Amino acid sequence: FFFQAEDGIRDYKVTGVQTCALPICGLHAKLPFSAYSRVDHITEERLDLARAAGCVQLRLGIEAGDPHVRNSLLNKELDQDTLHEKLALIKKSGIKSLGYFLIGTPGETADQAEATWRVAKDSGLDRAAFFFFTPLFDLGIMKEAGISVNYLEREQSATFYQGGELTEEASGLGKAKLKALFFRANGYFLARQVKRQVEANGPGWIARFPKYWREARKDNLDAKLAVSQYVYYHDDAWLR
Repeated sequence: FFFQAEDGIRDYKVTGVQTCALPICGLHAKLPFSAYSRVDHITEERLDLARAAGCVQLRLGIEAGDPHVRNSLLNKELDQDTLHEKLALIKKSGIKSLGYFLIGTPGETADQAEATWRVAKDSGLDRAAFFFFTPLFDLGIMKEAGISVNYLEREQSATFYQGGELTEEASGLGKAKLKALFFRANGYFLARQVKRQVEANGPGWIARFPKYWREARKDNLDAKLAVSQYVYYHDDAWLR
């Protein structure tokens, strides 16, 4: 497990390999934290210990909803039945869940990309975050997909946020389709959390946002990050 204490927008990290995860749970019984974990490492025993220790959220690298993309292209070795079984265990435990997914994986078809969106929406996750696949030089997955990218004319780390086209070239789905899926998927979970915040905190939660926005921008916090932090973490969103 990789443990991360939740304290507003500040994250204090404590790392631990799987063999020492359980002792860490016992040592930090008063510290609310989130933990990164492989889905197939989840067991009822670990969930019970983590919840008792103060775990409020599990962050899971699912990467793709389609099993071929997840296992054959991304080598996750996580079958569909195990994925749904473990997500159901987490939901039953009362611990929140956050799934991470990729959009634009080389070799992924439009139908497989849509499958990722459907799994994220219908699997019971409390939150999902979608990121563009960022191709780096000499990645084996791109060679297997028969995709070649001209790195000489672009920054290797370029994504749509920096105005680059590497993700578009690597995926073959087209920039318009990739961006549409990206904003639809992230927007769905953002809107759902806004609704939860208003229900929990009343209309005053929205009224406080302009002041938060001004202060965040004074500190040069990125606009998209400022919105995300307010919606997901303001007023201890994950600690209730």
